[in-house]
Amino acid sequence: MINVINNYLDNNVFYTIKNIMFSNKFPWTFRVAENLKFLQFFHNFISTNKNKEREVSPFMSPILSYFLKQLKVKKVSNSEVIMISQTNENNELPCQALDPKIINTYRAILCLNTCNSDIQISGGDKVEFVENRLIMFPSSTSYSLTTPNNKNYASWIVIDYTK
Repeated sequence: MINVINNYLDNNVFYTIKNIMFSNKFPWTFRVAENLKFLQFFHNFISTNKNKEREVSPFMSPILSYFLKQLKVKKVSNSEVIMISQTNENNELPCQALDPKIINTYRAILCLNTCNSDIQISGGDKVEFVENRLIMFPSSTSYSLTTPNNKNYASWIVIDYTK
């Protein structure tokens, strides 16, 4: 089941989150990938390292605490913010689904800006990239995004969680 909620976060909360992430103190990492026709930056809020240890960013709490409370999250397995650059035409960016054997795990995507990117979720319609729009679906569902060609970037937060 795909669920789309517009204006998900209160505007004050949403813009506070954006101000933190787009400040000159926020640590973005450049992701190098072969055959990409765009630039990609990310920051892991919650991840698992090579030794299977959980790593939590100091930025996680001020950015995700309200967001997670709204989702009624029991546990977050992964969360990151991603930003991709504009391209001359919309290019598809396939995204990895989690193992289908993992049950009761969901993926939430919060769009941080409006642009002509879209999210195509397997078995569903295309969802336009609109600021403060939340898209939720089972994390075992595959999906893809397209790069923007009308704005400098597209940016979103991804959270994989259990309820």
